[in-house]
Amino acid sequence: MSSHSGNDGPIPTSSVAGFEVRKALLRKSASLGTLMKKTGGECANITGSLEGQLQQLRSEIRTDEAGLKDMRRHLAHLQKHRAKLQQEIDRCESFVASMSSEASLGGVMKKFDSMESFLEGEYHAARDKHRKGIELLKREFGYHPAYRKGLRPGREFTATYFTPKRDPMSKA
Repeated sequence: MSSHSGNDGPIPTSSVAGFEVRKALLRKSASLGTLMKKTGGECANITGSLEGQLQQLRSEIRTDEAGLKDMRRHLAHLQKHRAKLQQEIDRCESFVASMSSEASLGGVMKKFDSMESFLEGEYHAARDKHRKGIELLKREFGYHPAYRKGLRPGREFTATYFTPKRDPMSKA
Protein backbone atom coordinates (compact mmCIF):
# COMPACT_ATOMS: atom_id res chain seq x y z
CA MET A 1 0.00 0.00 0.00
CA SER A 2 1.14 3.49 -0.71
CA SER A 3 0.04 6.58 1.09
CA HIS A 4 -1.29 9.85 -0.26
CA SER A 5 0.31 13.00 1.07
CA GLY A 6 -3.01 14.80 1.42
CA ASN A 7 -5.46 14.71 4.33
CA ASP A 8 -7.51 11.85 2.87
CA GLY A 9 -5.38 9.09 4.40
CA PRO A 10 -3.99 6.04 2.63
CA ILE A 11 -5.23 5.30 -0.89
CA PRO A 12 -5.90 1.61 -1.54
CA THR A 13 -4.23 0.42 -4.76
CA SER A 14 -5.53 -3.12 -5.28
CA SER A 15 -9.29 -2.76 -5.03
CA VAL A 16 -12.03 -1.16 -7.06
CA ALA A 17 -12.33 1.48 -4.37
CA GLY A 18 -8.68 2.44 -4.92
CA PHE A 19 -9.35 2.88 -8.62
CA GLU A 20 -12.31 5.10 -7.86
CA VAL A 21 -10.26 7.21 -5.50
CA ARG A 22 -7.50 7.67 -8.07
CA LYS A 23 -10.06 8.56 -10.67
CA ALA A 24 -11.59 11.14 -8.37
CA LEU A 25 -8.16 12.66 -7.67
CA LEU A 26 -7.43 12.89 -11.37
CA ARG A 27 -10.75 14.65 -11.96
CA LYS A 28 -9.96 17.12 -9.24
CA SER A 29 -6.55 18.23 -10.51
CA ALA A 30 -6.47 17.49 -14.24
CA SER A 31 -7.20 14.96 -16.87
CA LEU A 32 -4.85 12.02 -17.36
CA GLY A 33 -3.48 13.40 -20.66
CA THR A 34 -2.76 16.80 -19.13
CA LEU A 35 -1.10 15.16 -16.15
CA MET A 36 1.08 12.96 -18.41
CA LYS A 37 1.97 15.95 -20.59
CA LYS A 38 2.97 17.96 -17.53
CA THR A 39 4.97 15.07 -16.04
CA GLY A 40 6.63 14.29 -19.39
CA GLY A 41 7.61 17.94 -19.86
CA GLU A 42 9.10 18.09 -16.38
CA CYS A 43 11.04 14.89 -17.04
CA ALA A 44 12.31 16.29 -20.35
CA ASN A 45 13.39 19.53 -18.65
CA ILE A 46 15.16 17.64 -15.88
CA THR A 47 16.81 15.28 -18.40
CA GLY A 48 17.95 18.22 -20.54
CA SER A 49 19.29 20.02 -17.50
CA LEU A 50 21.12 16.89 -16.35
CA GLU A 51 22.59 16.34 -19.84
CA GLY A 52 23.82 19.94 -19.89
CA GLN A 53 25.37 19.54 -16.47
CA LEU A 54 26.94 16.24 -17.59
CA GLN A 55 28.48 17.93 -20.65
CA GLN A 56 29.79 20.76 -18.47
CA LEU A 57 31.29 18.26 -16.01
CA ARG A 58 32.93 16.32 -18.86
CA SER A 59 34.40 19.56 -20.20
CA GLU A 60 35.69 20.49 -16.74
CA ILE A 61 37.19 17.00 -16.36
CA ARG A 62 39.02 17.34 -19.71
CA THR A 63 40.33 20.75 -18.66
CA ASP A 64 41.40 19.38 -15.27
CA GLU A 65 43.13 16.39 -16.92
CA ALA A 66 45.05 18.73 -19.25
CA GLY A 67 46.02 20.86 -16.27
CA LEU A 68 47.08 17.76 -14.36
CA LYS A 69 49.24 16.67 -17.31
CA ASP A 70 50.93 20.10 -17.34
CA MET A 71 51.45 19.97 -13.59
CA ARG A 72 53.00 16.49 -13.82
CA ARG A 73 55.35 17.65 -16.59
CA HIS A 74 56.32 20.71 -14.54
CA LEU A 75 56.79 18.55 -11.44
CA ALA A 76 59.08 16.18 -13.38
CA HIS A 77 61.14 19.18 -14.53
CA LEU A 78 61.36 20.47 -10.96
CA GLN A 79 62.39 17.03 -9.69
CA LYS A 80 65.20 16.86 -12.28
CA HIS A 81 66.32 20.35 -11.28
CA ARG A 82 66.18 19.36 -7.62
CA ALA A 83 68.32 16.28 -8.33
CA LYS A 84 70.92 18.43 -10.11
CA LEU A 85 70.96 20.89 -7.22
CA GLN A 86 71.32 18.03 -4.74
CA GLN A 87 74.29 16.68 -6.71
CA GLU A 88 75.88 20.14 -6.65
CA ILE A 89 75.24 20.43 -2.90
CA ASP A 90 76.74 16.97 -2.31
CA ARG A 91 79.80 17.86 -4.39
CA CYS A 92 80.29 21.14 -2.50
CA GLU A 93 79.80 19.44 0.88
CA SER A 94 82.35 16.80 -0.08
CA PHE A 95 84.82 19.51 -1.09
CA VAL A 96 84.29 21.43 2.15
CA ALA A 97 84.63 18.23 4.18
CA SER A 98 87.91 17.40 2.44
CA MET A 99 89.23 20.90 3.10
CA SER A 100 88.09 21.10 6.70
CA SER A 101 90.38 18.41 8.09
CA GLU A 102 93.97 19.46 8.68
CA ALA A 103 95.31 16.17 7.33
CA SER A 104 93.49 16.57 4.01
CA LEU A 105 94.26 20.23 3.69
CA GLY A 106 97.91 19.54 4.39
CA GLY A 107 97.90 16.86 1.69
CA VAL A 108 96.29 19.23 -0.77
CA MET A 109 98.79 21.97 0.06
CA LYS A 110 101.71 19.55 -0.44
CA LYS A 111 100.31 18.56 -3.83
CA PHE A 112 99.90 22.22 -4.72
CA ASP A 113 103.48 23.01 -3.67
CA SER A 114 104.86 20.09 -5.68
CA MET A 115 102.77 21.14 -8.70
CA GLU A 116 104.02 24.70 -8.36
CA SER A 117 107.63 23.48 -8.26
CA PHE A 118 107.02 21.27 -11.30
CA LEU A 119 105.46 24.13 -13.28
CA GLU A 120 108.28 26.50 -12.35
CA GLY A 121 110.84 23.97 -13.61
CA GLU A 122 108.89 23.46 -16.84
CA TYR A 123 108.62 27.21 -17.36
CA HIS A 124 112.38 27.70 -16.99
CA ALA A 125 113.01 24.79 -19.38
CA ALA A 126 110.65 26.35 -21.95
CA ARG A 127 112.34 29.75 -21.47
CA ASP A 128 115.75 28.15 -22.09
CA LYS A 129 114.49 26.41 -25.26
CA HIS A 130 113.07 29.72 -26.48
CA ARG A 131 116.48 31.39 -25.94
CA LYS A 132 118.21 28.57 -27.85
CA GLY A 133 115.69 28.86 -30.69
CA ILE A 134 116.33 32.61 -31.04
CA GLU A 135 120.11 31.93 -31.11
CA LEU A 136 119.54 29.35 -33.88
CA LEU A 137 117.54 31.89 -35.92
CA LYS A 138 120.31 34.50 -35.48
CA ARG A 139 123.07 32.09 -36.43
CA GLU A 140 121.42 30.27 -39.38
CA PHE A 141 119.11 32.91 -40.85
CA GLY A 142 120.66 36.23 -39.82
CA TYR A 143 117.66 37.04 -37.71
CA HIS A 144 117.71 40.33 -35.82
CA PRO A 145 115.01 40.33 -33.09
CA ALA A 146 114.49 44.09 -32.99
CA TYR A 147 114.14 44.50 -36.78
CA ARG A 148 112.80 41.04 -37.76
CA LYS A 149 115.28 40.88 -40.63
CA GLY A 150 116.46 37.68 -42.29
CA LEU A 151 119.31 36.83 -44.75
CA ARG A 152 117.39 37.56 -47.93
CA PRO A 153 115.64 40.86 -48.60
CA GLY A 154 111.87 40.60 -48.79
CA ARG A 155 111.86 37.51 -46.59
CA GLU A 156 111.41 39.14 -43.25
CA PHE A 157 110.10 37.49 -40.13
CA THR A 158 106.58 38.59 -39.22
CA ALA A 159 106.25 37.37 -35.66
CA THR A 160 106.30 39.80 -32.75
CA TYR A 161 109.49 39.69 -30.75
CA PHE A 162 108.95 38.16 -27.33
CA THR A 163 111.16 37.19 -24.41
CA PRO A 164 109.65 35.25 -21.49
CA LYS A 165 110.14 36.73 -18.00
CA ARG A 166 112.99 35.44 -15.86
CA ASP A 167 110.65 34.88 -12.91
CA PRO A 168 106.98 34.46 -13.82
CA MET A 169 105.99 34.89 -10.17
CA SER A 170 107.40 38.41 -9.94
CA LYS A 171 105.10 41.37 -10.58
CA ALA A 172 107.74 43.44 -12.38
